[in-house]
Amino acid sequence: MFPELIDLPIPDGTVLDGEIVVTDSHGKPNFEYVMERFKFKKSNHLITFCVFDVVYSLNEKLSCTLLDRKEILEQIIPEVTKLLTNGLLVMA
Repeated sequence: MFPELIDLPIPDGTVLDGEIVVTDSHGKPNFEYVMERFKFKKSNHLITFCVFDVVYSLNEKLSCTLLDRKEILEQIIPEVTKLLTNGLLVMA
């Protein structure tokens, strides 16, 4: 479905919570494009995995505050790219 997510540059033992987003030509999220990409393997729509939270880090469930988990997330995803973001969409 989303083969580009298989080898994300994140540490082993990390579980992220987020949403897959596809943007239109104006950079706005488009749910219909996400569904098209989900249903059809030959869809040309590029995805972004927009991560909002870290559930596990280094194989341990995190029980710290959301603000602390956001700091951990910034360490796990220090650079926002078109494929992987730490909660901020990158406009084309």
